[in-house]
Amino acid sequence: MLKSLEVDNEPTILLFDSDDEIRGEVNFPLDRVSIASMESFGRNFLLFIRALLRQPQERVKDIALLQ
Repeated sequence: MLKSLEVDNEPTILLFDSDDEIRGEVNFPLDRVSIASMESFGRNFLLFIRALLRQPQERVKDIALLQ
């Protein structure tokens, strides 16, 4: 879920567990970050998380995002 904040602060990602899944939200100030940029970030973040789950033995810095 994407939310825009009316206050001046940095984009944030909030993750929490809910029963058997992880849920999250992204908060960001519209005057400094575009919705399109945050949507792109969100897609890339999910790709990264999926890559971590597929390669749990790898160090974070070694995870290949482009395959």
